[in-house]
Amino acid sequence: MPNRSINRNTFIGNLGDTPELTRVSENSVVCNFPLALDDSYEKNGETVEQTVWVEIEAWGKLGEICEQYLDRGSQVYIEGKLVSSTWEDEHGQTRKDLSVRAQEVQFLDSPGDAGGDGAMRQSDPAPEPTSQASGGQDDTFEPDDDLPF
Repeated sequence: MPNRSINRNTFIGNLGDTPELTRVSENSVVCNFPLALDDSYEKNGETVEQTVWVEIEAWGKLGEICEQYLDRGSQVYIEGKLVSSTWEDEHGQTRKDLSVRAQEVQFLDSPGDAGGDGAMRQSDPAPEPTSQASGGQDDTFEPDDDLPF
């Protein structure tokens, strides 16, 4: 029997920056934004709070809707899958990124902005990017301040 795996991730968090829509071909767009996830744990009897950053990409119509209705600080529910990409930086070094390709986005701040329950789903499979034009991109997103919203 072949090994099976599941690549499904669910997040609720706040956008750390304004979504950026990029046209990657004549018929394809992608919207990228960082998502802040608050986390806490106990260490030596003290509560330690931290923010984990996840890079989100939404393709096609889903990306267009995200770019139109979301802004820095917006709270969203995201369902998607982990994807990795490889690219070359300005120094010729091969770099790798791990991000989440959104398959469902639900606006939690203002449900109704995009109609219905505020949930958007990727209706068509997202196209596989042929290359990532991200020269000079850093491996991690570092916010301007501790709390981006």
